[in-house]
Amino acid sequence: MSTDRTILTVSGELDMDAAPHLTEAADVLDLPGQAVALDLSDVTFIDSSGLNALLALRHRVNVAGERWK
Repeated sequence: MSTDRTILTVSGELDMDAAPHLTEAADVLDLPGQAVALDLSDVTFIDSSGLNALLALRHRVNVAGERWK
C-alpha cells in the first residue's frame, strides 16, 4: 500500500459560483492508493453548494476506496 498523500487546498469563497470549479478540479485527479487531505484554512465562506461539492468529493474518494482524512 502506498503512503502517498494528496492535499487539496481551497481558498476564498466556496459558493455556487466556485463549487463547480472544485468538482472539475477534483475530477482530473488520479488518486489510487493515496490518502486525501482537504485544507480549508483559507476558505472565507461556504454555502450549501460548497458543502454539496465537498460531500460529493468525499463520496468520490470513498467509492474509489481511498482514505479520507
